[in-house]
Amino acid sequence: MFAALESLRSSLPSLPTLPDFNLSSFKSEEEIPYINDFEGITEDKKMVEKKEILEKLLDNLSIEAFPTFILYAANNIILGKQANSIHPFNTFEFFLSTEVRIEKTKKIYHKTGIQLGFEHFKTQSIKGFVYFLEERHKKNELLPNLDKFCKKTRKDKALLQSFIEDNKFEEFVKEILMNF
Repeated sequence: MFAALESLRSSLPSLPTLPDFNLSSFKSEEEIPYINDFEGITEDKKMVEKKEILEKLLDNLSIEAFPTFILYAANNIILGKQANSIHPFNTFEFFLSTEVRIEKTKKIYHKTGIQLGFEHFKTQSIKGFVYFLEERHKKNELLPNLDKFCKKTRKDKALLQSFIEDNKFEEFVKEILMNF
């Protein structure tokens, strides 16, 4: 058994060789504007598919066994690229919309130090959200929707607004996904 574990461990990339993602390659050609009732959409096939993608990502990324987590890595990159057209506020609302999803989100963003590989992927995920928030902010797509977003997520509007206005998007993401 130990030989099999050692073989698996040695086949995984070491931390210094884990790649940083080229976030610009994740940029979607079609950006979906903020949707006030994203969770309630049931008629629009494209939006239903986007919600299914987010659900699958949450399932895959909340896997706690690192070898299994790695098996889904390539699929998660594909799913992530498909999900990036969704407004980040809608993605965050989806992640925080039910207790089950909140627990999955905690598994993803509260994995700390147990295995360094998880930390790397969590860091890359946060960088991705930062990138897409910056892009949407440049297009003035955050502040006009912040009030609705904060009401749905029960987050402090003044705090999030200050993060947006000061271009502190990493703090914004951490407040949403790590401060429960």
